[in-house]
Amino acid sequence: MTNPRVVPKAPSGGGLWASRIKPRLAMAWRIFPVKPAGLVILGGATLLLVYFGLMQQDLILLMTSLVVAVVAILDIFLVCLGAVLTHYWWNEASSGFPAEISALLVNAPGRLHLLKPPPWLPLVEVNWRWLAPQGVKVRWSKDPEGAFEEFVFHQRCLVNGIEREFEICDVLGFASIRLRRRQGLTLQVLPVPLPLNRRTFVTAFHGGDDVSDPRGEAVGDRVDMRQYAAGDPPKLLLWKLYARTGRLMVRQPERAIAPTPRTCAYLVAGPLDETCAALMRTILESGLLGSGWRFGADGNQGHCDRVEEALTFLARSGNVAQSGKPQPALRAFLQQAARDGYTGCMVALPSLPGKWLEEVRASARVAGIEVSFVTSPGGLVSGARPRPMPAWWKRISPMLLSTPPELRVGEPEEVLNQLAGVGKERWMYLPAQEGFVRYGGRARV
Repeated sequence: MTNPRVVPKAPSGGGLWASRIKPRLAMAWRIFPVKPAGLVILGGATLLLVYFGLMQQDLILLMTSLVVAVVAILDIFLVCLGAVLTHYWWNEASSGFPAEISALLVNAPGRLHLLKPPPWLPLVEVNWRWLAPQGVKVRWSKDPEGAFEEFVFHQRCLVNGIEREFEICDVLGFASIRLRRRQGLTLQVLPVPLPLNRRTFVTAFHGGDDVSDPRGEAVGDRVDMRQYAAGDPPKLLLWKLYARTGRLMVRQPERAIAPTPRTCAYLVAGPLDETCAALMRTILESGLLGSGWRFGADGNQGHCDRVEEALTFLARSGNVAQSGKPQPALRAFLQQAARDGYTGCMVALPSLPGKWLEEVRASARVAGIEVSFVTSPGGLVSGARPRPMPAWWKRISPMLLSTPPELRVGEPEEVLNQLAGVGKERWMYLPAQEGFVRYGGRARV
């Protein structure tokens, strides 16, 4: 199959300034060694040296400004030397990095071993952070096996590469140089499976008949027996057994085996969806969707029917959630599932409402398939729930405060309230109870 020709996109807004000039100026500022504080110190020392020291013949100010200037210049030199050493050190250290790492779990530390620790110079510090992917906590340390870089992901994602920024600075705050380096690395960060009571899941999402099958065929033969009770029809009495034992027993029909319809599942990626992603992993790995299942998630093309591929779908959907621009593709998934004979779909939702709910409401009206919505208190696995914030505070708090994703609290009740009247049922997963509770009764009869 021939790949379609890719047409390069024209530079978006800003033209030459945004595409070429601005990035080059930013790079020049990163590698310019003198900080604003250093410029002030050097400028003041030069003024004192020239005007008061040389022109006014003030020996005290002359010596003072000379010492300050020498210290500042020495710091700048050491920082420049440290940047050169860091460049060569990282080229050597990164040569031993693997191209792929086995899958990690959210909040579980991963390691990349370094051939040797970062270079050391007096009055100079070398630190670095990850620019992409974002939200990763990074530090380096040592153990008996040598130096290593340790990193912790707080959200699931699919990593295809890492961009690091190294900062080489002096302890006095006079100089600093920032270097950026890219590394090719393939890594899946998966959600941690959540405990789930299998019985409650089957009762909630799989239909079945508790009454006996009256046909007497292979799906409901009378293969068991029990003691006679008032009201049992005489034709079910086992007279031969009564003649031998003197006990009245009746034939007991087995429970009906109702065929379970083909079920699919979909994960809508968005803010605070980690708990639902972890729930979906538990359901998929436990085989609770039954045979012939299908799974889809935002950020992925098409669907999958194997657990290994489904885990990749889950990881890739985390990239959409981190981008902050959810784009639900639920409608196309449900339309294709309905054409392929699926009668029900379980849709897992983020626990923070947003504009994506409008698309979900419209998608749930696809004909030929019934949708059940599931959400969970994202970011709050245990403990008492805080009081809800007023609407005005919700609007201004993101502009004033920056809350880490793992500490944010979702609003699952508001999400399900906005889906009232669409779909088949609405459910909420409670981690403390390891099961589901129905929310607001049936959404539609």
